[in-house]
Amino acid sequence: MYEFKIVRELTRSNFDECPVWSEYYDYDELEDIRTWGVSESKINELLSISEEGNEHPYYSVSNLDILPDRMRLFIKVVFTTPSGQELDGFIINPSPFIIGIFCGHEEMYFNPSLEDIWKQSEINVKKFYTIEKEYIFPLKYSTNYLDSQKNKIEGIIKKP
Repeated sequence: MYEFKIVRELTRSNFDECPVWSEYYDYDELEDIRTWGVSESKINELLSISEEGNEHPYYSVSNLDILPDRMRLFIKVVFTTPSGQELDGFIINPSPFIIGIFCGHEEMYFNPSLEDIWKQSEINVKKFYTIEKEYIFPLKYSTNYLDSQKNKIEGIIKKP
């Protein structure tokens, strides 16, 4: 079990503290959070932040046995390129629609719907890891976590 924390912005250091985070969206999430033994004062803090300017705070997922079904779940992973280079990052949701790769204190996002951002992120990742002449896709990843359907979270991210 990880300590329950609330943050307004996710950073690489947050993933060092806890490998799974959720972006708060739905009141129904609170019942799950209560089953983790989270105090009402922490729940009230989460609600208070979410009411400020329509923000969506992030909270650490304390119970990692089976990950909850959430709108946005951020899961720390290590990606492996075709040449075997390991890249630290995260996936958004067990069947990811967006991934992020850490480059120092920055994250490079890969969203198949945003081709220009994808291309620039790929250039930035290759430059940061000094692998300009290598392919980084397809990226493989595997975790020790199970999704809400009890399937192991793993996969391959291909270039769109």
